[in-house]
This record gives sequence, structure tokens and C-alpha cells, in this order.
Amino acid sequence: MVGLNSNWGVFFYWWLVFYLYTSFDTFLGVMLVVLLPNEQAANVMGIGVSMIWNIASGFMIPYGQMPAAWQWLYWISPPGWALQGVLATQYYCDGSSCPTMSVFDASTGDTTYKYVWDYTSSTFGLHYDRRWIAVGVLAFCVVATRVLTLLGLRFVCHLKR
Repeated sequence: MVGLNSNWGVFFYWWLVFYLYTSFDTFLGVMLVVLLPNEQAANVMGIGVSMIWNIASGFMIPYGQMPAAWQWLYWISPPGWALQGVLATQYYCDGSSCPTMSVFDASTGDTTYKYVWDYTSSTFGLHYDRRWIAVGVLAFCVVATRVLTLLGLRFVCHLKR
């Protein structure tokens, strides 16, 4: 492995982010079923939204390499906030005993050694200071999907009379 953090606080933080993100995905599916006219439409919309959010999460295409027109998707992407929090807490290291990794530069043919945190933070734009903001954004997403589901149950009716 690459030296994952085995601190108990990081472990419980991971479980918190995992719980919030899994809850959000589940409640998003429920919300789409309530708001859309049938199961097929909800299925297609859920797949489309999840695909776009996962592409814009900053993992497959790092934020710095995204076209400027796509960068706003990064900030509204719940998978991006989940990754931001989990990866930042796992790879953050401050000191001389941090794990290193070799990085190959294809343009020059040189191999350099970098700290794992330095590489992940510069490549993926991770910020350790944003870890609790990520939890707050995920909690907001869970609450927002629940509220929209309740509003949909109250005001949306797909019955034809």
C-alpha cells in the first residue's frame, strides 16, 4: 500500500463520510423516483447525474486539467466532496517520516521521489483544511434530497384523470 493512515480519528471520519455519501446516493434515488413520472425515467436520470458527477469529481480529470466550462461541476459534485475529505485525511502528512513515491516524468525521462501528500495535493487539488467542509456539504446534500423528496410527495402527482 501507500502508507494509509491507521489513526482511529481518521477511521471514524472515513465511516462518517461513507455513511453520508451512501445515504445521499440512496436518498437521491428515492427523490428521483418521487419526482419523475416512472421508474425508467428515474433510472435514466439517476445514471446520467451520477455519471456526470463522477466524471467531474476531480479524480478522473483533476480540477486543474478540467476545461473552464466544467469547473463549476466540480464544486457541486457530491462524489468530489467525498473524495476530497477521504483522500485528504488519508494522505495528509506533515513531517520528515512521510511516505514517498517515485514519479516518472515522460517528457524528460527522469524519475523523482515525492512525498505522497505533496503529489496527491498538487495533482488532485486536495486541501486538508477542507475536510470538515466536505462533511458539511455532504450533510447538506442528504438534508436537501430529503426535503425535496418530502416536497415532491406533497406537491407532485403523476396520476392522469
